[in-house]
Amino acid sequence: MSELSYRPLTTRQFRLLTLLPGAEATPIQTTLRHVNLEEKPTFDALSYEWGPESTNNSEIFVDKELFTIRHNLWLFLKRLRAFSQSAQVIYADAICINQRDGEEKGRQVALMSEIYMRAKKVLVWLGEHDRNSELVFGTHFEDAVSKIPRGVMMIPFVPLLAIPVVVAGRVRRATQASRADRVAAWTALLSRSYWNRTWIVQEFLLARSVIVFCGPDHMDRDLIFTRPLQDHFMRMMQKNKGKLDGIPRSFLLYFWKRNQKHHGFFGRGTPYFDNIDIFELAFNFQYTECQVMLDHVYGLMALEDLRKSPPITPSYSISTQMLFIDICMLKLPRATGSGSEVTEDGMWRVPKLFRGLRLTFDHAEEILDVLFDNNQYKTQNSFVIATIAKAFDQFGLLKPERKRWILPQTKASQTAEQIISVTRQWRTTQKENGNWYDIQHTAQIHEPPGMVFLQLDEPLWSHYSTLRDTATRNAQSMNNINQNNINQNTMNLMIMNNMNNMAMMGPGGGGGA
Repeated sequence: MSELSYRPLTTRQFRLLTLLPGAEATPIQTTLRHVNLEEKPTFDALSYEWGPESTNNSEIFVDKELFTIRHNLWLFLKRLRAFSQSAQVIYADAICINQRDGEEKGRQVALMSEIYMRAKKVLVWLGEHDRNSELVFGTHFEDAVSKIPRGVMMIPFVPLLAIPVVVAGRVRRATQASRADRVAAWTALLSRSYWNRTWIVQEFLLARSVIVFCGPDHMDRDLIFTRPLQDHFMRMMQKNKGKLDGIPRSFLLYFWKRNQKHHGFFGRGTPYFDNIDIFELAFNFQYTECQVMLDHVYGLMALEDLRKSPPITPSYSISTQMLFIDICMLKLPRATGSGSEVTEDGMWRVPKLFRGLRLTFDHAEEILDVLFDNNQYKTQNSFVIATIAKAFDQFGLLKPERKRWILPQTKASQTAEQIISVTRQWRTTQKENGNWYDIQHTAQIHEPPGMVFLQLDEPLWSHYSTLRDTATRNAQSMNNINQNNINQNTMNLMIMNNMNNMAMMGPGGGGGA
């Protein structure tokens, strides 16, 4: 991006962008100003896919200075400008945060949840139209039905061949698109790559109101995630015996948001999943994508229950391995309820975070080097170091070809000092034999036994083997319910059992190495 003369921000300040009106063919003009959260400014926050760095970038004017942004954001700003004839006050992180200042970026990331919770609306950009999205937004229906104007209620999916279409206050019938076509169109729209972004989880869940933009059209969130579509996915889950295969991640996010809000969460002051910490969040949302691996934590940290765990201070000057260590040192004592003993609960949290941060075999050995050789950690909780070492051993995170455990497999409890001593001796032997991995060479991502990542089959949650059995039992019991009695409570039970069992799963959930 082009250089911009950013003025420094104070502790509770952030920047807002004013998108000025203009003709379609004219350059995009904006202004940037500082505001304080306590001032309660009125603004809309943008939620969009950054996309990869490329030569296909575009330029806008910020305070009359040229500023380069990625093409997808430029398209969104262009569509927003066409949407309104007056100036629009918006928050767009790529512009409002000085991306070249790591310290500022860390401080602003810590404020991100408050920014999105206080926004009047979150404006979601799914990109330009394709055949499927045009069908959802009403452009592939009978010729007699003109294109739906902005601001008019769009067409939710209904499981009928003919559906009512509201056009300028008149109801028409559209029959060309088959039921299967409409289901496929909605599913495709709710499965776009936008929904794979790590930051989307927080931005979508914390929003008070969401408007979804696609091409020149827009639609309220609740009209996309419509009740008949929920019923369709419910029947789909029953047919698949409780599995989540084929159900868009976005739909599950929407549904869980509604249920959490019903129970008093995701309201003002409570922007979190009840009793969930960053170990669970990083593992559960490991399917998401972000350009900086640290964001697999920073993009989710606002959603953890801080009643159970101290907060993380974002920093973009550390490695992913060091973030892993810092989180374990900060959070394992409180999370396990122990400040002196290695517990099964603590051991299960370690590989969840390890997998969520997409660390490799080499990273595991580098982490041991840091823990054993850095005086900073020698003086901290030895049981945390022992918990990490034992978990690495138990889940096979150190050597993919290793045929036996490092630590003795005994039912007798082992002290932290014993675990550290045995692991340290093994590490010394490995190094002397030239078996310690070259950190610059191997990049294989590990999938711990019992915690296999099934991205294609289970699009939101990575299930343990016992969770599959639980879901099957739930589905079997649900099949006894008359299809005519499918209602919101039935939907709640099925999806929440799938999700909450993941959160509550203990050390017996998936087997060891």
